[in-house]
This record gives sequence, structure tokens and C-alpha cells, in this order.
Amino acid sequence: MIRARRGLAGFVTVNFLNFLAFQVLPSVYVLYAAYKYGWGYALVGTALALVGACNIIVQGLLVRRVVARFGERLALLIGTVSGTIGFVIWGLAPNGLIFMIAIIFYAPIGFVQPALQGLMTRRVGPAEQGQLQGINGSLLGLTGVIGPTLFTLTYAFFIGSQVPLSLPGAPFLLSAVLMIGSLILTLKVTRDGKLIPTEQELPRP
Repeated sequence: MIRARRGLAGFVTVNFLNFLAFQVLPSVYVLYAAYKYGWGYALVGTALALVGACNIIVQGLLVRRVVARFGERLALLIGTVSGTIGFVIWGLAPNGLIFMIAIIFYAPIGFVQPALQGLMTRRVGPAEQGQLQGINGSLLGLTGVIGPTLFTLTYAFFIGSQVPLSLPGAPFLLSAVLMIGSLILTLKVTRDGKLIPTEQELPRP
């Protein structure tokens, strides 16, 4: 189905990159905060709760308004840029306060999935929506396997004694690179004339 629907492969790749970048949080967030800032369970739990609360606010109160006013493309771009900025700040934050402030910059990443889902669902027919959700679920599961290995190995390497530059935040910077790749691809697959399928491209019943 991905091959048969023009433009769908690009959106699937964008989704894969976003899912993979997100895996840095469950993989190394706790380890990084404890190592660099000396945080215990209480502070780490508070920070993660704040991430969740901001995500609820964005998805519950802002997504519909932003998409309705600016469209899915701009919402997706805003979310991708915000996620990139958040990962960069997390990776370079010199202290715990800046690390917490990064959560605010990261929060609009909540626009990404609703906007991306809307763009993807228009590339397939009504009878194929379940298949599309299966594809997205498979992507999430796949990145859930790849991400922990990728990010923990990156983290371990950059805090090791043999590395020329100690950079504990390297996993977050790697996520930022993935988000930049996602942003570049988003700009390509959503440029004018590719957002909405032509009548010939629409799936037939």
C-alpha cells in the first residue's frame, strides 16, 4: 500500500524519524538527568510529569485551533521545529533549570502526530484506514526496539573514558538531527501540489 499511494512513503518516513527521535526520552532521560544534574527520582518524576502535562495541554487545547487556523502542514512544521529546539536545549543545558525550561520549547511537538495523521489519512481510501494505522503502529514498535539500543549506546560512548569530548547530551543531539531530517523531508513531501491527492491518485473503492 505504501508503494501504491503516491507520497505516502514520504509521510511514513517522516513518522518513522519522529517516532525514533522520541525514543530518547524513555531510553536515557533518567540516566542523563541523574548523571549530569544529580537529580533523584522526585525531580526526574516531576520533569516527566511536566512533559506529559504540557503534551496534554497542547493536544487537548491547541491542536484543533492551530490546525483549523493554519492548516496541518504548518502545524506539522511548528511541531517539528519545536521538538528540534527542545532536543538541542536538553542536549546542551548547563544546569537543571535550563533543562526544565526546555520542556516548554518541546511541548508543541504535540502538533506533529495529529497533523501527520491527517495528512496521511488523505493519501488512502476509507477501507485502508485500518491498514494505515497498522503501519503506524508497526513503526512505533520498530522504533521501540531500535531506539533504546541506539540512544543508550550513544550515551555510553560519550560518557566513556576514551572519548575525546565528554558529551552526555549526545543522545538528545542525535534526536535533534533526526528531527532536522524529518523537517527537511516534511518540506519536500508537503510542498505545493503534493498535499492533496489528485482525482487520479485517490484510491478506488
